Amino acid sequence: MAKQKWDKTYCLKADIAKCFHSVDHETLKNILRKTIRCQRTLLLIDEIIDSTNGHKGIPIGNLTSQLFANVYLNELDHFAKEKLKVRFYVRYLDDFILLYHDKTIVQGWRKEIEQFLREQLMLQINIKTSVFPITQGVDFVGYRTWATHKLLRKRSIIGMKKKLKKLAMLYRENSATLEDIKRVLASWLGHAQHADSYNVVKRVLKNFVLCKT
Repeated sequence: MAKQKWDKTYCLKADIAKCFHSVDHETLKNILRKTIRCQRTLLLIDEIIDSTNGHKGIPIGNLTSQLFANVYLNELDHFAKEKLKVRFYVRYLDDFILLYHDKTIVQGWRKEIEQFLREQLMLQINIKTSVFPITQGVDFVGYRTWATHKLLRKRSIIGMKKKLKKLAMLYRENSATLEDIKRVLASWLGHAQHADSYNVVKRVLKNFVLCKT
């Protein structure tokens, strides 16, 4: 049933080009002033925002930057949901997708979103942005998702194999402990459990052997 329902659905998958470097200071300040009234708080926020040279960009690594980026792109969320009336829209940081059964409408939404970002937020979407049928699978937030199942990204699997190989070597040289290895495994297995990954996990762990020199 799920396959039949979603077979003719199209996805717009996009991300903001150089998002953190492109946030306009004055636009961000104006957005924050819609809800924050305390002048002392605003002065502190302005100081943090202006700590980056020029009139664009928020400091990467600063604890407030991820929050500021989300507040900034919340404007896009409201535009997509309230103006365009997109029912199936999801954003994670500067990556977002939207779904609809009519490709022409999705392409039209793309143009309107590009215009909104350019004119209201001084942002651009990545040139790799594309519209495609979801039967190809949607690569988003660490998984490749279809209507009927979800898989881990290939680079996640390859990366974990390399990491385990390195950990085995470090353990053999007494440079890594079992606790170190358990933490890495727990993190990846926690991620993998949200996908159809039983066989993949078995293959990844099959040749993982620990021994001391």
